[in-house]
Amino acid sequence: MTGGPVNYVEKLLGDDGGEDLIEYGLLAAFIAIAAVVTLRAIAPLVEAMWGIIRDAIAG
Repeated sequence: MTGGPVNYVEKLLGDDGGEDLIEYGLLAAFIAIAAVVTLRAIAPLVEAMWGIIRDAIAG
């Protein structure tokens, strides 16, 4: 084995290939959380709107 374990660890620490994947994962999680919070916030408004429409159709 050339280089030994120290060189292997140094190589792993110097590798930044996975950073983009982590950043995209965090961004996707943030967008998902924001979508859930937004939908939960507007749900009562949408429900009220559909109630008004339902009542208008029913007469």
